[in-house]
Amino acid sequence: MNTRLIAESGILTSLSLVILLIASVSPVNKVFIASASALVLEVFIKRNSIKHSIFVFFPTAILGLIFLPYKMIAVLYLFLFGGFSLIRNLIVHKNALLKKLVMVMYFNVVFCMLFLIANQLFENLFAEILIGPFWQNMLLFFVLQVVVLLYDYALDLGAKIIVAKLKDIGV
Repeated sequence: MNTRLIAESGILTSLSLVILLIASVSPVNKVFIASASALVLEVFIKRNSIKHSIFVFFPTAILGLIFLPYKMIAVLYLFLFGGFSLIRNLIVHKNALLKKLVMVMYFNVVFCMLFLIANQLFENLFAEILIGPFWQNMLLFFVLQVVVLLYDYALDLGAKIIVAKLKDIGV
């Protein structure tokens, strides 16, 4: 490990925390702003390696859980956004369709887990959603799958653009 890696880890961790803090205090678009913090992690992974990404992911998650006023944003980063970036880069497979399928399955498992936690905290949340018509629940499910695939594409595209720009300016 060299000093450049340590410095870059610290800078990107602080940038991720600032983005999560903005998402935490923002009155609207909390999830969209929090998802931008995964872009910082994705750029670090593309510039360095997946094994060094723990120097950004875990400090951001731990400090987010300690310092953010709205803890659910830190939980979303830990399980959904940051975890999504880590898992998507851990999966090294030639078949892109299989990789996308695993990513969608990861999202579904994490989403269900977070939903069940929310159901325990807020009684009858799950029952209220299931009372609705079956077609609405299926529509929500399929829209979420499309959103995951679009998020995966946007995350990859954004990281490639930022890494190319950083390379152009010599950073």
